[in-house]
Amino acid sequence: MSTVSSTNNSSSTTNKTYSYSSSGLSGLISGMDTETMVKKLLAGTQTKIDRQKQQQQVLKWKQTMYQTAISDINNLKSKYFDSTYDSTLTTNLSSYKFFNTKTSSVTSGSAVTVNSTDYSANVGSATFNVKQLASATTLTGSNTMSASQSITGTTIDFTALQSALSSADLTFNMSLDGVSKEITLSKKDFATADFETGGSIGATEFNTVIQQKTKNAFGTYVTANVNTTTGEGGTSSSTLTFAVNIKKSTVDDNGVVTAGTEAETGHELVITGASASKLGVTPGTSSLFSTSSTIGSLSGISGTDFSFKINGNSFSFKSTDTVASVINAVNASTSNVRLAYSSATDKFTLQSSQTGAQYGIDLTQTQGQNLLDTLFGSGYSSSITKGTDLIVSINGNQTSRSSNTFTIDGLTVTANSLSNGTDTVVGTTRDTSSVVSAIKSFVSDYNALISSLYGTITEDTTYKDYAPLTDAQKAEMSDSAITAWEKNAKIGLLRNDDSISTFLQSMDEAFYTQVKSAGLAAYSIGIETVSTDLSGKLKLDESALTSALSTDPDAVAKLFTDSTSGISTLVSKAIDSAAKLSAANPGSLVQIAGASGWSTNAKNNDIYNELQTISDKLDDLQDKYDDEKNRYWSKFNKME
Repeated sequence: MSTVSSTNNSSSTTNKTYSYSSSGLSGLISGMDTETMVKKLLAGTQTKIDRQKQQQQVLKWKQTMYQTAISDINNLKSKYFDSTYDSTLTTNLSSYKFFNTKTSSVTSGSAVTVNSTDYSANVGSATFNVKQLASATTLTGSNTMSASQSITGTTIDFTALQSALSSADLTFNMSLDGVSKEITLSKKDFATADFETGGSIGATEFNTVIQQKTKNAFGTYVTANVNTTTGEGGTSSSTLTFAVNIKKSTVDDNGVVTAGTEAETGHELVITGASASKLGVTPGTSSLFSTSSTIGSLSGISGTDFSFKINGNSFSFKSTDTVASVINAVNASTSNVRLAYSSATDKFTLQSSQTGAQYGIDLTQTQGQNLLDTLFGSGYSSSITKGTDLIVSINGNQTSRSSNTFTIDGLTVTANSLSNGTDTVVGTTRDTSSVVSAIKSFVSDYNALISSLYGTITEDTTYKDYAPLTDAQKAEMSDSAITAWEKNAKIGLLRNDDSISTFLQSMDEAFYTQVKSAGLAAYSIGIETVSTDLSGKLKLDESALTSALSTDPDAVAKLFTDSTSGISTLVSKAIDSAAKLSAANPGSLVQIAGASGWSTNAKNNDIYNELQTISDKLDDLQDKYDDEKNRYWSKFNKME
C-alpha cells in the first residue's frame, strides 16, 4: 500500500480564484513564521477543499470510463446491426437480405458480364443470347477541324535572324505526338560569307537548312518549307510552314500493309521555345484545332450572331465566343446530348446521353446558317445515325432494353458483344462464406467488448488505497509516479456497476432465447457461450454454422432478424437500453454520464449534475478560505 496520505496533506489551491497573495510584515518584528502559522490555521478548510476536488476527480474518471463503454457498445451496433430500410451496411446481421446474399459469375460464354447480384436472385443458371447491342443516336461531323495539320508562321525577318545567329545559337523544340526533339540553328549552318564578308541569309538558303534540320529530327514524318511571295513593287516576303506528313495505311486480313495517300488525322505537332519567334512562329503553337478558338476564327464562318436548337432547347452565341463555351453550354443543358471534339479524329461528335432507339437528336440552325455546317459538315441532318435497343434472349425469352446494362430477377448484367449463336451462362449460388465471415467477425468483436466490460465490473477495488492526489502531493512527485498512482486510482471504480451488469445479462440472454419463427436458438447453429468463462464470451463452430446456412438459410435469417425475439433484435434492444443517444429516452449509461462528442445531453446527465454540486461547494469553501486567510493575516499584522 502507498504511504501517501489521501486527504490529510494540505494543498495550495490553484484553480479558478483559489489563490491568495499574503501581505503584511510577516514576522519582521516578532520573528514569527507567520506564513506557516496561517497555513496551519487554514488546514481544516484546505482539507475540505481537497476532499471536494478528489470527489470531483473521481467523478470525471468515472464519466470517461462510462463514455468509453458507451462508444464501444454503439460501435458494435453500428458495425453489425442496422434495421433501417435503406441500410447500406455490408455486414448487417439485422437484415434478412444479408443472410440471403448471393454471388454470380459467368460460367461460359463472354457476351455478358455480371455487375452485381441482389439477394432476390434465383439460385441456379441463366442463359443470355445477345442479338443486338444498344447504341446512342450519334451525329459525327464530316469536317476535319485542323485542316492540313500544319503550323505557318508570320513573315521571317532574315536580317534580325542573321543578327541573332551572329551572337548565339538559336534553339527551339519540335514535338510530334508527345515526342520532343531539340533543333539548333547556328551560323556555321550557313555560308561563311553571310557573316564575314557582308553577305546575308536568304530564303532559299534558309529553306535548305531548316528542311535538313527537321528531317534529322523527325525524318519525313514532319516537313518544313519556306514559302516566298512577291508583292506590289517587287517586295518579297517569306513564311515558314511545318506540316505533319503521315499517310493513312490499310492492313488486310493477312496483315499486309498498303501505304495510302490520304492524310492521317489525329496527330499533333507543337513548336515551343522562345527562339521559335525568330522564325516567325509563336512559341506554343499547335497544329491541332483548339476549342479555345473563337467561333469567328473558324474557317468558313461568316456573321456575328449564331443560334440553333437541340431537342427543343435554344442556344445563342456571338462570333467572339469560344468553341469551348458552345460545348459547355450544350452539355450543361437538358437537351440530353453530349457535344465533344476528338483530337484523334479531328472531328466533332454530338451524341444522345443515353443509348436506345427512342432517344433522338433534333438539330436545327435558326440564325447564322453556317455554324453547324462548319462543325458537322453540310447536310449534317442526314448524317445522324439512329440509336438502337439491346435485344437479348434470356432463358429463351426475347426482350429488349434501352441500355446494355440492365437488371432482371436480381441480376445486374452488362451486354458487351453479340453472342453470335453462343449462349453466355451465368451461375448464381448462395454466398454462405460472406455470412460466416461476418458472424465470425461479430463474435470476435462481441467477445472483446464483453471481456472489457466484465473486467471493469469485476476488477479489484484498488482505488480505495489510491485516492486522487492533491496539488501538494503532486508537487512532491515525478510525472511517472503521478501516472502510476492515477492508474491505480481508477482500478475498480465501476466494480459491480448495476447498469453495466444489466447490459451484460441482457446480451447473454439474447443468445439463449429460442426463436419460434425459426425453430432455432443460437446454439443450434454453433454459437454458444464459453462454459469456463464467466464473462459470457461466445464461441463459434464454423462447420455447424456453414451446415445450417446450407440446409435452411431462411431459418438462420429468422433466428437473427425476427422482429420479436431474433438475436439482432434482442442485442439491439440491449444496446439501446444501455447506450442509446436520445434526448427523450437515453440509455442508462448515457443518462449517468452523457456521451463523448454528443452535446445534446452534455449538461443533462447525472454526473454533470453531481459535478455542478461539487463546483458550488468549492466556490463556497474558497470564499470561506479567503475570508479566514484575510482575517488571520490582519490579526498577525496588528500584532507586529
